[in-house]
Amino acid sequence: MQIFFTAGYQATSQQFVVEPAIWEEELQVPQYGYIVDANDNVWVQTTAGTQVTGISRPDFEASTVGATISGDGGCSWTNYGPVIGPWVQHQALQQPSIVFDSNNNLQLLNVSELTTGATSPTWATARGVTTTDNTVSNAWLCLGPNQPGAQNPSDEITSYTGDIGIPEQFKIAIMILAAHWYYNRELVVAGQAGTVPFSVEAIVQANRVYDFGPLPS
Repeated sequence: MQIFFTAGYQATSQQFVVEPAIWEEELQVPQYGYIVDANDNVWVQTTAGTQVTGISRPDFEASTVGATISGDGGCSWTNYGPVIGPWVQHQALQQPSIVFDSNNNLQLLNVSELTTGATSPTWATARGVTTTDNTVSNAWLCLGPNQPGAQNPSDEITSYTGDIGIPEQFKIAIMILAAHWYYNRELVVAGQAGTVPFSVEAIVQANRVYDFGPLPS
């Protein structure tokens, strides 16, 4: 049984889609692609070109920061440790260090040590492209979007979509309406007229905004 419905409201915040950075067998991984192990360590695929993982997951959790695992199909992985947080001005860093930038991309420290600048750099957004920070060329290497990891791919959801800011009353109204449609699935009901439950109408009317002005950009 499937229930299809359309609902909407004027969004006040962003939508997001998350794809976890998890290891999977026979997965195509580009150079500087990464996965996250159960210890939150970021493993970067360092072999040039797009490589394919093997059929058996390496024991990432048994390795220490700085370790390299080869022979996972064509992939070679290097452990660069956990993400330390957002980029911060005037911060003294040493390899290995990974931060996330203002675009929510992971950036890998690409020099042995660095004191970050007074202002946020103009970040490279493409994987494998470097960024200058505090006049130091090639200071950071972009690893792509900041993604969560999971230890067991088969036991974890592979993606989800979230809507931030949906009024709780609308969630209740949608569930009421879905339940109504479930119990009244026929196009024609003999001897009675099908109507939307009054509680749904009341919730919608209470939150409806009658404004014919332009929407904010």
